[in-house]
Amino acid sequence: MTVSGPIAENDVPPPGRLVPASKAQPYVARLEADLAKLDGSPVFFIDDGETGTSEELVMDANEAATEGKPLAELPVVVLMERCFRNGWNFRVWLADNDPDAHVRRIDAVRDLKAAIASIARSRGVCWHASYVQSHRAIAACTLTMRWSGP
Repeated sequence: MTVSGPIAENDVPPPGRLVPASKAQPYVARLEADLAKLDGSPVFFIDDGETGTSEELVMDANEAATEGKPLAELPVVVLMERCFRNGWNFRVWLADNDPDAHVRRIDAVRDLKAAIASIARSRGVCWHASYVQSHRAIAACTLTMRWSGP
């Protein structure tokens, strides 16, 4: 998972950790320029604090959604809600052998409810905050998740 914008370390619920994309795993570091073009800058990687990826955070939400368990307090859901509220763009994807995995099979969503529904369907999602001429924020999210389960 990456977040672009003026996010701070204390905005990421534990066990997640905010890592500048340039200092993240090499796969993410190589994508920093592309992610900045897509989502804005600065670009940060959300480390789950365990695997060096975001997998544990995202899969917890996927499992809870498919099992019908509450999601509101899960760290990745709390973080997505903060992204929506603060206008930070985010992207979540399954890193596999596809070098363009971060841009494929994406559902654009406008709110947290749609993002959670997409996670429950094991689909990709994207959210972007942008400003129209009236300077009012408009949500149009980017969370990209690809499921390759059984």
